[in-house]
Amino acid sequence: LSAALDALSPDEQDLAESLFNYLVTPSGTKIAHDLGDLAQYAAVPEHDILPVLSALVADRIVRPVTESGAPDGSRFEIYHDVLAEPVAAWRAGHAAERQIVRERRAAERRHRRMLVVTAVSLVAFAAMALVTIFALLQRREAQEQRRQAEANELTERARVLGDVDPEAAVENALRAARLGPSSRALEDALR
Repeated sequence: LSAALDALSPDEQDLAESLFNYLVTPSGTKIAHDLGDLAQYAAVPEHDILPVLSALVADRIVRPVTESGAPDGSRFEIYHDVLAEPVAAWRAGHAAERQIVRERRAAERRHRRMLVVTAVSLVAFAAMALVTIFALLQRREAQEQRRQAEANELTERARVLGDVDPEAAVENALRAARLGPSSRALEDALR
């Protein structure tokens, strides 16, 4: 049984599993079915089932049966009752292997999806970090420009007030000196 089934392609093995589901009952009894019924149960065309049945007939796993009033070879059953238990065991093992393959593929898809999400998240985080750094630098530059503009304004006031109100002029010049780096105009205002 193992050698005959291993000789089939993976797709043919899947089809054989489906066919065995209807040729052997859960209690381990063999049952005969018409080719058309098997095709309908397996949800595949008859011409797809024939190569698998022919291979199984050649290896004496399945046999065509003739009943009174039915054409020769129109029904199929497992070759012998002794094969019912090994067929059921193979079918269960094959179904379990297919389930493992499906779960492995699903896990691989989830893993790939998680990698993509992680990569996108890292790129988004890096972009946000760059935007944040740029914003902080722009803020610092804006604050520096504001301080410099205020210092220039205070320097200009100090220069203008120098003759009118020297005390206020010195006060403005000192505030300007605290705000911004000294410039030639600030030095003149302080003098």
